[in-house]
Amino acid sequence: MKKFFLLLLTLLLFLLTSCDPYADKHPINYHNTFWVSDNPKLSYYVGGEESGYTKGIIYSENNLEFTHLFSSVWVETVDYDDNTIFSGKGNFNKESFSITVTRSNVNSIAIDDVIIFNRIDGLPEWAIEMLMSTIGESDPILD
Repeated sequence: MKKFFLLLLTLLLFLLTSCDPYADKHPINYHNTFWVSDNPKLSYYVGGEESGYTKGIIYSENNLEFTHLFSSVWVETVDYDDNTIFSGKGNFNKESFSITVTRSNVNSIAIDDVIIFNRIDGLPEWAIEMLMSTIGESDPILD
């Protein structure tokens, strides 16, 4: 009986430590969605299921383009040359996610800043105007 409880406890501990509590809450699980932060002004787009396309833009940094790399609780934000822009601890739910910044290589984002992205139905007008002026109307994010 003692071996049974030890085995059960071991199995339970394994299951609890190997689970990702945010597995279904990362933005990349929600295809064709927009995520926006108002302070600083950032937008993040997740494309369709087949494309795997994601694109983010930091408007205060000359429209610096980025993508997020997600682990269970950490987010690394990189440019398209895989250079880290900022990274930090993430907190995720189905309608928003936040990043508490622990490392930053840009002037407009500081250590300990909390960036909150909210899921919205479409990009706000300020984001569309900035995208059109710098990237052009052919970008898939505007389709």
